Amino acid sequence: MPATLPVILPLFLAFLIGGCASHNEAPMTLEQRLAQKGLQQGESVRRINRFVIDGWQYLDDSHILISSVGRDRYLVTFAMPCIDTAFASDISFSTTAEALTPMDKVFVRGESRHHGCPIFSIHHLDPLPQDDEPAQ
Repeated sequence: MPATLPVILPLFLAFLIGGCASHNEAPMTLEQRLAQKGLQQGESVRRINRFVIDGWQYLDDSHILISSVGRDRYLVTFAMPCIDTAFASDISFSTTAEALTPMDKVFVRGESRHHGCPIFSIHHLDPLPQDDEPAQ
């Protein structure tokens, strides 16, 4: 058994070091996450009519993507990180004006709690320009 130790130990250490190296990668930026979806942040908007909101996607603890019936997409930025958003099965929002605005909150139902996350800003998301289109 001791004869196999010199062979197994270097393999184990190489596996261990390789695993640690992969965790040192920098997390993706918001711009990279949007680019993966073919999108970029556009103009700031004051409101999204609540009747056109069709769905949402988690981007990170500070941002979600809201999609609308008309295929428009919006970036919602929270005033502070909104914990449990990554694990939420659904969200809701408070509104006083029949529209989602930066004065509202998004409510996240996590495994153990239901809490509100204040909205800081809302931006329209634009498609990334194609390679043959000039950037604006």
